[in-house]
Amino acid sequence: MASLAAEELNEFHSKYTVINDQLIRECIQLKQIEQEDGVDQESKTTRAMKIKRENMDFNEIEHLSFSFKNIFRISNLEGFDKLKKLQLDNNNISQIENLSHLVLLEYLDLSFNKITKIEGLKGLRNLKYLKLFSNEIEKIEGMEDLMALESLSIAKNKIKDKSSIQYLRMFPKLGMVTLYDNPVCEERDFRNMVLAFLRSLKFLDYRQIEEEEVQTAKERFHNELLKVSDNEEQYEKNQEQDEKKLLEMQMLEKANLTGIDDLFNEMFECEADETIKIFLYCTSDIIEKYRAKFTDRKDAFKMEMLTIMRNKENELDELNSTLQQSQYETNNISKTMVKEFEKQKKEIINAVKEMTAESEEEDLHQLDLLERELEILAEKLIEIEVNQSEAFWEVISEFIPNYKEMDCTSKIQNFFKKLKKMEEKYSIELRDRLMDQVNSVSEEPNEKVKDILEDKDQLFTMVQRSKEAHKEIIGQKELKLIQNEKDRMLYTVEKTKKDEHERNRARISEIWTFVERVKEEIEETRKFITTPEEFYEE
Repeated sequence: MASLAAEELNEFHSKYTVINDQLIRECIQLKQIEQEDGVDQESKTTRAMKIKRENMDFNEIEHLSFSFKNIFRISNLEGFDKLKKLQLDNNNISQIENLSHLVLLEYLDLSFNKITKIEGLKGLRNLKYLKLFSNEIEKIEGMEDLMALESLSIAKNKIKDKSSIQYLRMFPKLGMVTLYDNPVCEERDFRNMVLAFLRSLKFLDYRQIEEEEVQTAKERFHNELLKVSDNEEQYEKNQEQDEKKLLEMQMLEKANLTGIDDLFNEMFECEADETIKIFLYCTSDIIEKYRAKFTDRKDAFKMEMLTIMRNKENELDELNSTLQQSQYETNNISKTMVKEFEKQKKEIINAVKEMTAESEEEDLHQLDLLERELEILAEKLIEIEVNQSEAFWEVISEFIPNYKEMDCTSKIQNFFKKLKKMEEKYSIELRDRLMDQVNSVSEEPNEKVKDILEDKDQLFTMVQRSKEAHKEIIGQKELKLIQNEKDRMLYTVEKTKKDEHERNRARISEIWTFVERVKEEIEETRKFITTPEEFYEE
């Protein structure tokens, strides 16, 4: 049995190809390196491109071509953060999968495969060109995220339903479509239907569309277009409302107000309130009065928190603006100094290589002087950076206490304290209203209501459980907002410090990298003077 399984596995691998690191390296597409004349130079270019493929980081690759590789499954494409073009045409792929993480992808070719369904394209919001030519697809679907789509090639498939054509109307930039050799193309007035429904279409089946054709098509499908337009108008309104709601939710999240608008409903939908709901006939006015007061208090709290959020953002913007302006000024000073040194270095090294000096000793002396100038420059650049960092920390030291003053913890506690008092008052009113009902219990037609009203202990327990449940929900929300506030304050303060540490470290590293590079250049020039034979051999 084991040998049979091994034989089947070997047969599978001989028939199909799996995407692995070796295949990926072979399929990296590079921009052609400029070649000089001559076979020798051409072979050097080929070798250079081979070396580049072998050493290239996957997260730097922009173009992969797996055409004609006998691949049966899309896999192992994680880590290609910059991939823009992916060719998987002329393979044995039956399912579109494992692509949604390639968010920068602009071009995808899956032509000449065995795909039966359009799927697995979620998240590809930058995709402009999609090729599905010559597959076994029966329906156009699964493309809702492809709002940047400009060109779709889906000819030679099995599409037969006109709804697939109407589906393509959602893509505002779709200017080129190939659909020929699909069953739907045999439908009466097919071409006019495509021209009428696809608003941005410029080419259909490689043929340019004339404006007169479009007008004729729209006249023929006038009634259908009216119906679609009405649906689209309603859809756009819903979209606007959803976007507005999303923006509001994002704003509330930034202000540490997530879930605050749902708090009242959450309280009254708890399990402890299920029994109380049967008394809505006599308590709804109390609940609505409570809701109105709760909403007023909540809205005032929201306005206060949103104002503080904007103040926090302004404080951060002011800090970043001050730091950036200071850095811009010092960077300009440093750049001017480096530029002047680079000019001096170029003149000295060129003069040395042109052998204009009277002696080797004079050339070496010039290089010694240049190295000394480099050391002086490095000291000045480090001094500028030290002063810059000290100035930054002075600004940050002023920012931190100002920012901490905007901590909202006490405001959150005060708000929830008032909510708890409101809950106490509501609970008393609810109890009193239900006690009033006890006096008329004999007239109550509902047996369940009657049983509760006749048992005062049960009635009081029910009200008490409701109050405790409401207070627990209020308390949980309070704790969550307070913890969020503390975490955010700490994160902002620590991130500000960390960013400056990293900036300072990166700048120091940049200076020493520059110094080492110039020293290597000076040393190479020394070698040119003292041992020219070795220099040219290298």
